[in-house]
Amino acid sequence: MEKQNKKFNGGKIVKIALISLASLLALGVAGTTGYLIGRMQNTTSETSDDKEPVADVDENSGVAITSKYYAASQSGDAYGSFEITYTVTPVIYTDEIKAELKYADGSAVPSDVLSFDHDATHTKITVHCKAVFTQRAILTLYAANNPDIKGTVNFDFKEKLTVTLPDSIALTEGEILTIKPTIVTTGGSVSVDKEIRNATYKWNTSFTNWVGTQAKAYMDAECDDMAMNCSTWDETLGDLVGLSASDCATFFSTAFSSNDFLTTKGQNYSYYWQWSDADSTDEDNFCESTWYLGKAARSEFLTQFNGTTPIIDFTCTINNQSYTKTFGLSMDAIPVTGIAPGVTNHVF
Repeated sequence: MEKQNKKFNGGKIVKIALISLASLLALGVAGTTGYLIGRMQNTTSETSDDKEPVADVDENSGVAITSKYYAASQSGDAYGSFEITYTVTPVIYTDEIKAELKYADGSAVPSDVLSFDHDATHTKITVHCKAVFTQRAILTLYAANNPDIKGTVNFDFKEKLTVTLPDSIALTEGEILTIKPTIVTTGGSVSVDKEIRNATYKWNTSFTNWVGTQAKAYMDAECDDMAMNCSTWDETLGDLVGLSASDCATFFSTAFSSNDFLTTKGQNYSYYWQWSDADSTDEDNFCESTWYLGKAARSEFLTQFNGTTPIIDFTCTINNQSYTKTFGLSMDAIPVTGIAPGVTNHVF
């Protein structure tokens, strides 16, 4: 594949800062250049604010360095590579330009982490990033006959995050409900923001539809029970109760109470009714009531709150990367508050 200058996957950024260390004598790279390397495709650590490469050059340095970043798919390296082109003054020279790569503390950089190819004829160096490194690496170019004539290029690895959201959420009596993503980091010489930000919570549409289905079935059964003595009409479902977006946010900020959960969330319903033997002049009766979760059949409730059926839609950002998931809910236990046999005395 032909390499192209400044090609990036997913808006990845190459930040270049050129700072003069000494006046140019013989080596035209005298100065310091910094690069963020180690970008990998399809990682959760990429940020949405990455833009085209930027370069800040000290105008007094006279340094002339250009670079190309090649992603993993282009370079064959796990985290990509940089091709650095430097200048040597004067153009015709007899000295040898050498290069070495070390960590900032002076220790050697393993070749299976970072390696480089030096094409002195064309004054190019390609630095290959093969693995994560957690301290700055420094490439030094120097004149063999005068090591004081040198230029340095800094390389940093920006840590990458793998974020995993849980599959379900357990409701525990008296505890505040939380969604805790698991964050695994590669580490690196440059840290990123690992805080969970902009969290939002919403009742899943399939759940609120289930509430409507249960409320209608309850209303229909209520009307059927009245059919022997009454007629009913204009049976209507009303607004959801306790299931607004703000109610969902509150649900994740207060201690869970099964009693409150079962008796404050549901849907309104209404209908008109009249006695079957009523006189035509009798005023119609209007019934308005609310079906709550606690009125669901036990089997229906346990099927809905089995930990996998969608209940909550969750979104958040970590390191400017958005994460979205729909969760089921499960309950550790709903306490029994009473047992009432229909008949308390029997005779055989």
